[in-house]
Amino acid sequence: MPTVTGSEKKVAIIEIGDIRTDGRCRNIAGSIKRFGMEVTFIGPGGKDEEFELNGVRVKRLAVVEWLGSKVMFFHFWIRAFWFTVLMRPSLIVAEDLYSLPAALAAKFFTYSKVLYDSKELYFAVAALRNRLVTQRFWSAVEKICIRFVDGVITSGERDSDLIGQRYAIPRPVTIHNHPPRRLHPGDKNILRRKFSIPEVYTILLYQGWLLHGRGLFHLIEIAASIGKAFLVIMGDGPLRSELENFARSKNVDDRVVFTGAMSYEEMLEHTPGGDIGCAIIEDYGLSYRHARPNKMFEYIQANIPVLVSTMPAMEEVVRDWGIGTAVLPDDLSSMIQAIRRFIDEPEFYKRCVENCKKAAAVFHWEEEEKTLIALLQAMA
Repeated sequence: MPTVTGSEKKVAIIEIGDIRTDGRCRNIAGSIKRFGMEVTFIGPGGKDEEFELNGVRVKRLAVVEWLGSKVMFFHFWIRAFWFTVLMRPSLIVAEDLYSLPAALAAKFFTYSKVLYDSKELYFAVAALRNRLVTQRFWSAVEKICIRFVDGVITSGERDSDLIGQRYAIPRPVTIHNHPPRRLHPGDKNILRRKFSIPEVYTILLYQGWLLHGRGLFHLIEIAASIGKAFLVIMGDGPLRSELENFARSKNVDDRVVFTGAMSYEEMLEHTPGGDIGCAIIEDYGLSYRHARPNKMFEYIQANIPVLVSTMPAMEEVVRDWGIGTAVLPDDLSSMIQAIRRFIDEPEFYKRCVENCKKAAAVFHWEEEEKTLIALLQAMA
């Protein structure tokens, strides 16, 4: 891989998030590091702390959270701005819209270049669908700020087309949310051993944030309807207690396991333990319709057939590669039928596994890294 020449260059990655659990951020940081640059991740935290993660310097800045998200954002912007100015990087990566104002403010004092990762359609983000004022505010922030960045990347071709047209800017570069290439299948029994799951059960696996619009209540309904199904939910989020209560109300809390939050590497280590990977994205707006969730490709790398919803970007992968089944995100009976087919038709399941192996050779981060490196070279 080509690397930068001359003195080592500094890169600041700013994100309102945690690099330890954000797979996309981890992959981008690792690629930039391999490109020969010194990478520092800057994010909010409960206290000031600094540590190293796979060669990346991580700086977490204490911010005021108890006064609400608006104050937290503003406080983080100020602290991230000053830290970045003192660091004087040659490149600043705004890893989400919420960090972009701080990145651009630092740009004008350090003459750094700014790469913006528009990894969601923020003007149509599902979490804000019922908060129009907030939605419009962040849409306006993106519309203003995006004209001052030096490069834009997205996680999907449809997003690149739409953002380029919406803001009348050069079409962003697409860098998909694909995980690192798995060179061996991994431990297929890791979840069975860890949670004492008998062989008679088929393990349905969900990994990611526990949020509305992810089909999580449907998955619990499926476990309640199919006696041979065991659901493992890897991740954490604001819905956890509600989901636990729902599982109890359905009398399946003995067949639904919540692992809690895991680091990115730990999560990938456990992924091969599932039998069917679930990515039921509900139709909460344009952002979800364009989604190509990284969990789907993490399942593929672990050679696990997938159950996804009929959102265009996901359905085309499943259809073209024959790696599972796509169902309407609000059609519970179709989901149950699809899971039963995986269980009752061994030849169909085996064919999906073999197709996952073929797809895994295409949908991996090492392929996306080539595009990112080419962009970094063009921006140098």
